[in-house]
Amino acid sequence: MPLLTNHNEKKPDVPRFNGAVEKPHANNILDSISHNVGKDIGDVAGKASKKASQYMHTTKNYVEHNPFKGIAFAAAAGIAVGSILTMASRQRK
Repeated sequence: MPLLTNHNEKKPDVPRFNGAVEKPHANNILDSISHNVGKDIGDVAGKASKKASQYMHTTKNYVEHNPFKGIAFAAAAGIAVGSILTMASRQRK
């Protein structure tokens, strides 16, 4: 490709962009991608919310049908968390 250009050559007419013309192709692609990503994120959030609701419902039913096991599990979890927090606070001192 030569570095020097012939200034006598006629340059082709280039259409100019004004606000009334359709957006350039790259913007359409970006709009489409952002729309699809937003839709996918919404779908994932909806599925996660539904799954969390199902887990909560299952747990509630289990505790209602097995109250003593539910209390024992909650007590064991409380003791475990309390022990971990106590050990962590002793190490800081």
